[in-house]
Formats: sequence, C-alpha cells, structure tokens
Amino acid sequence: MGNIRVEGKKLIYQRKDELTIIEPYGMNCLRCRSTKNSKILDENWTVLPPATADDCHIECDGRFATITNGAMKAAKTNRRFLLPAQAL
Repeated sequence: MGNIRVEGKKLIYQRKDELTIIEPYGMNCLRCRSTKNSKILDENWTVLPPATADDCHIECDGRFATITNGAMKAAKTNRRFLLPAQAL
C-alpha cells in the first residue's frame, strides 16, 4: 500500500521507491510523471510551457484522491489507479 499526498497543485503517490506525480499543465491537461527511483528530476525536457492557465481542484483523504483540471479528471486510491469510468 502506498501514500497519497498533495503538495501545492501536485497529487503525489509514493510506494517504496516508486513515485508518481500528477499535476495540471494548462487547461484540460494533466501531466503525469512516474519513476521507480525515489525522486523525479524537475526537468521539462521536451515539454513546452503550458499555453493557458489551469483550473485545478484536488481532493484527498489519504486513501483516495482526485485531481480535476477543466474537463480532465484522474482518480487514485492508495492501492491502484482507477479507470475514468470508475472514477466518475
């Protein structure tokens, strides 16, 4: 079982050395980064800066979390990601 937390506009899931970060990236867009290392470098690599502002809302109780940015929504339990049909 992993740990879910919110830092600013980032939804963070960590389990052992695995790390996943979901964050808004412009309107109607979510950026998901994941690694089996214990940290993610904050490099943009080939990602362009977001062209529009985000409309991000995050709800988290430690066991279940949702991040919504405009028309995009992702849900996460402390065990697994949910499919969009299950999350809505």
